[in-house]
Amino acid sequence: GNGFYALEQTGATVEHVFDSHVQTLNQVNQLRVQIEQLQVAEKSTIIQADNFNLAAKMLKHWEQTVEQLLANTQDLSKTSSAQATNYNQQLQVIHTSISQYRDDLHPLLTQVKNGLLLATEAGVEAEEKRTAIEAAYQAIAQSIELAQIDMAQGRTDIALQATMLNTVMASIVGLSILIM
Repeated sequence: GNGFYALEQTGATVEHVFDSHVQTLNQVNQLRVQIEQLQVAEKSTIIQADNFNLAAKMLKHWEQTVEQLLANTQDLSKTSSAQATNYNQQLQVIHTSISQYRDDLHPLLTQVKNGLLLATEAGVEAEEKRTAIEAAYQAIAQSIELAQIDMAQGRTDIALQATMLNTVMASIVGLSILIM
């Protein structure tokens, strides 16, 4: 009875750690990759300032990437692992930061696409407007840290349950020897 219960609890804890914390780390890493793709699209738009067609194509890619990133942060905040942890707060910071970044950079990138700014001018102005994206990176770093803390707690829980399981099993063996 007790051994089975301890084994079941250990299995449930392992499942919880993998379902929530590992998933959280994967999701945060995906957001990080998307932000990097977003910045590449931004820089590609600026680099193409002298080529209207390519600048328009790159701006469209940037717009799609930023909207996809915003949608992903919204979707992730609705997951059970996000709602049960501080991860949801970090997702809100990331979402707000990406929205601010979009609002700050879109007019500038539109001017680049329309040929109203040279690449060098746009690069300087864009650099000044990147504080929001840096805030998103900080929130991602904090999310990773939170997930690692949660995983460490999960490991501790698993170790405690394994110790309890060993104790129960030793007790069962001891009782079996006494009964014989």
